[in-house]
Amino acid sequence: MAETDASAEIEPVAPPPPSVGEILRQERIARGEELARIAESIRIRERLLLAIEENDHAKLPGGIYTIGFVRAYAQYLGLDSAVLEAQWRQEAEALTRSAKYSFPTPTLERRLPGALSIFIGLIIVAVLIGVMIYASRHSDEIMTEIPPLPEHLQALVGDQIGPEADLPITAAPGDMTQPLDSAGLPQTGLPSGTAANQPPQPGVTIPATAETFGVDAAEAALTLLASRDVWVQVRDTGADEIILTRVLHTGDRYFAPGIPGLLLTVGDAGAIEASLPGGRRGTLGENGQVIRDIDLSVDGIEDALR
Repeated sequence: MAETDASAEIEPVAPPPPSVGEILRQERIARGEELARIAESIRIRERLLLAIEENDHAKLPGGIYTIGFVRAYAQYLGLDSAVLEAQWRQEAEALTRSAKYSFPTPTLERRLPGALSIFIGLIIVAVLIGVMIYASRHSDEIMTEIPPLPEHLQALVGDQIGPEADLPITAAPGDMTQPLDSAGLPQTGLPSGTAANQPPQPGVTIPATAETFGVDAAEAALTLLASRDVWVQVRDTGADEIILTRVLHTGDRYFAPGIPGLLLTVGDAGAIEASLPGGRRGTLGENGQVIRDIDLSVDGIEDALR
């Protein structure tokens, strides 16, 4: 009888709540939606949506980009994106905590005695000090041992350089602050169509020191290329976060993710060349033009290029 009462008091263990990926998959199947069609509609690659459904964090870019993917997917299915974002963050933090390992520090079985270690250290210091003193005392002797220049070489050097008084003296220029008459410019001056006064050419040479920012190139919805130093800022209005604010140097590229709600601000529109799918490219505006809060999507950049 006692065993019967004890078994009756045992409560069944509740199953764990479904993960974000399971919730999205179940809702998609219930709506009869194909993953490929959703990927095309929200401009996120199908394999990334599949990784979200399978909770495979290793195949996702991580950080604010994955949160944006989850938000866009949830909004498409009509789910509460804020709740799913918070749950996804908790799941990611749990994975991060479980991946941390502590390795024991190996203990040295044999250690030099303390007095012996100190003695060896003093010997090394004394040797170094002796070398420095010897080098400082004999540096003058080393310099005096350099043989003089042969006479035939001295003659050659004298012919090339000559006395200082024979060097030509160039007259000092006039007041450079006064305007110059175009008729008085020398013929060797820069022509009127120099590269400094022309807009950057469509093909920008990317130096070896150029950097890339944003997502991987394969995941990018579009690319921004800096033809010269320019300040840019990318803001995620959905998460109310700034995901990029820096000066892009010549040749630097930003691979923009296909996340809705991104806004771009540029300090020099003529210094940013945008490349869209299909090969279309062009600058975002005129040289020195400041543009704010451009929709950083394929459609938004297409409107800016028109």
